[in-house]
Amino acid sequence: MAALIRGYTFFLCGLLYIGFSLTGMKLLGEMLLATAILALIQCLPTISKITKVVFVGLFGLGSALLFFSKASLAVWGGAVTSNVGILTLILFVPVLSIPFKFPRYQSSLEHMLQNVVQKGDNGLYLLGHGIAHLIGVIANIAAITITYYMLKAAAGGEKNTMIAKAAARGYTSTVFWSPNSGAVGLVLAYWGGAVVEIIPFGTVLAIIALAVGWAENKYRLGLEARHNERPTGQACPEITSTSEEQKTDRELGNIRNDFYFLSFAVFFLLVVVIVSDYFTVLGILLIVPILALIYPCVWALLIGEQKTQWVQFQNFIKNGLPNASNEVVIFLGAGFFAAAVGSSEIGTYLGYFFSSIAYSPTLLIAVIMAVFVLLSLVGFHPVLTATSIVASITPQALGLPPTILSVVVLAGWGLAITCSPFSACSLNLANITGVNPIIIGIRWQLLFTCLLFIVALLYFNLILVLFG
Repeated sequence: MAALIRGYTFFLCGLLYIGFSLTGMKLLGEMLLATAILALIQCLPTISKITKVVFVGLFGLGSALLFFSKASLAVWGGAVTSNVGILTLILFVPVLSIPFKFPRYQSSLEHMLQNVVQKGDNGLYLLGHGIAHLIGVIANIAAITITYYMLKAAAGGEKNTMIAKAAARGYTSTVFWSPNSGAVGLVLAYWGGAVVEIIPFGTVLAIIALAVGWAENKYRLGLEARHNERPTGQACPEITSTSEEQKTDRELGNIRNDFYFLSFAVFFLLVVVIVSDYFTVLGILLIVPILALIYPCVWALLIGEQKTQWVQFQNFIKNGLPNASNEVVIFLGAGFFAAAVGSSEIGTYLGYFFSSIAYSPTLLIAVIMAVFVLLSLVGFHPVLTATSIVASITPQALGLPPTILSVVVLAGWGLAITCSPFSACSLNLANITGVNPIIIGIRWQLLFTCLLFIVALLYFNLILVLFG
């Protein structure tokens, strides 16, 4: 019962944010503040030990800063709700993944994957990375689980570690540009701008991540091949399926049509988000949650899956949202602390620090990305780092184009969640593979992270030369 109430509280908090943002009604703002505080109270008994430490640190230090700066009650209330918009996006985006759970689409994806999985180890890596990236744009972190189990089945249980790494990297690289990403929403909320300005630079960085991951994987395969004295690029065992062989042409045609419709629906959603952000004043933090509530319903209505949609949505409220307690505390805590820092002299000191190295754009970019990665390795969630940075500095003060600096922050965030043993990405992989998250973060992903860090630094310098 407590979990159910917590789920409805989180959902109500998101709805109140949408209502208050659209209408500006003072009553809804007061209800939003009360609901956010209630959500925090309900989270405390269920969050992890690490998150409890984060809670005490963020709200304790933030409260001290607000107290000594003699902040008004309005400032205190604004600090509590400053990140509610980003939290709403994070909480509501998983609703967009419901159509992927329809049996027809699961069957379609599995069939299409089986047709292309016999491409050798390198082909399997590219497939896993690409599929996870495309699904992650709409399904967020659920893309890791979806991709892992589909490819694991298609590959006959072979190369599970490679599939897991590829799926994780495909998902984390969506942070670089996806309008459904909380990272993109946070940067745009603080620094402004349109998502259409971020997408070109972020998409190229995502392609670079795919290339770096492919090269790193090929290098590892070469080492394994020399060690085991077998040829590289060895194809996966051929998987045959009696049920697949018995499918009629009509059934295969339906499977292909379902796959094409699924691809079109994902692409059309992105178009709607981008166009809405560009031509309206709503912003990503409102557009994405609203579409998350509407788009899957329209999708289900068009294909006659209303009952499945409703069942999955109820499951989201009852089981999905209650498990987001750690995210609620971290995102609200990060916003509270950042607001407190902004009202104190600490925010000024952070601004001075980054301004002092702004004479060298290369150094500034390297420091920002390194701060994300290093802090994530000791347990700091990237939202804490990102919120502190974007609340303390502005691109104009550092003399860099806002879009480029925004993508730099997104790059740091993506690198951090890739290699951190404490990130949701590593913990999710640990859950589905049974491998220690420290091994996942350090042994599996750290080399890739370091390589991508170097290549990304070169990429940003090239951008500054061409567009700066």
